[in-house]
Amino acid sequence: MIRAFLVIMLLFQLVSAGCSVSRQPGRPLDDPVLSQGLRQKLERLYPRSFQASHRCILEAAGRQFVLEGYLRVYEPESFRLLAKGDMGGTVFELQQVKGEKPQVVKNPVSLRPAWLLEGAARDISVLYFRSPPPQARLVRYQTGDLGLAQEVKPGLWEEFHFQPETGRLLAYMLTQGGGPIYRADFGYFEALSPGGREVPRTITIVDHRMHYRLTVRVVDFTELTGNP
Repeated sequence: MIRAFLVIMLLFQLVSAGCSVSRQPGRPLDDPVLSQGLRQKLERLYPRSFQASHRCILEAAGRQFVLEGYLRVYEPESFRLLAKGDMGGTVFELQQVKGEKPQVVKNPVSLRPAWLLEGAARDISVLYFRSPPPQARLVRYQTGDLGLAQEVKPGLWEEFHFQPETGRLLAYMLTQGGGPIYRADFGYFEALSPGGREVPRTITIVDHRMHYRLTVRVVDFTELTGNP
């Protein structure tokens, strides 16, 4: 009896694993014009060069930290990020040049490099640079939201969620087995200067693998022109 029970449980796990690999989020839609429109909406969300300041609350290891972030983007995928504590001291500084990996410029409080390079640098990429690959499929979710989804590894999906009426970005997710392991929600779009483009003022990131939650409030956002 025990052996039979173990065999049944093993078969159940194999079937479940197979389902998680083949499960596609959302219902596929065949609408190339709509798909292209969502991509263009996302591409125009931010200018090529800009600077922004953020007030962030990081929750990790049962503690809460307040950070001030100063970001300068001088071309797509090239940035410099300075993070300060609520008392003004530098916590860390990161830099990335397009085509190269991000680097830690300053780390005076000796934070784990993995948290900076796999956490903070990845968060900046998700907030400002990430876009769906050409092969991403247009889908509609049960909520009615539209999405562009691509399986990046067996069972691991990268998803962009959009508001159906406006095409506005709602969320970015990495999902596995039907649930998010990383999620960024974008909200409260507003122009920060007269006649300026509307950008998300609040972003909430939850990373279940690195076990942190980051709440970002965009305090200031300015488009840059000319040479960096």
